[in-house]
Amino acid sequence: MQPTPPNEEEPRQVQASWPIIESSYRVGDPTVPVAVCALTSDELLAPIAGFSGVAIAGEVQTANLGIKHIILNVTANPAIRFLLLCGKKSRLFRQGQSLGALFENGVDEARSIIGTEGYEPVLRTVTPQQVATFPGPTQHGLLLS
Repeated sequence: MQPTPPNEEEPRQVQASWPIIESSYRVGDPTVPVAVCALTSDELLAPIAGFSGVAIAGEVQTANLGIKHIILNVTANPAIRFLLLCGKKSRLFRQGQSLGALFENGVDEARSIIGTEGYEPVLRTVTPQQVATFPGPTQHGLLLS
């Protein structure tokens, strides 16, 4: 057995029960680094999850519980480092804009997403540690419109 060279992390394992939160998603290859959020377009989930390189494809309906589910499932899989957004936007909840604001600004003391225009973008049960490591331990999210 050879020692791990410096500056290289040992690969962390995906939890056997991943994804950890039930929601509207399709699982692709859980060992790859990309998660895709199709916003409110659930018809895109199966085709997107079938692409090589996609760990999970899911939708999000709200800027609070929906984003919470994304954060919990993505941070539970150490392989995921990127979150791609696509699909139809909601004029009320503005989930895509809320996710972008979360990447750019984080949350305040009340766990409200800073700078969002979405309806009630409060992540009451998400810890600051989970927000800090979202979408992955080393990379920032990528927002596609």
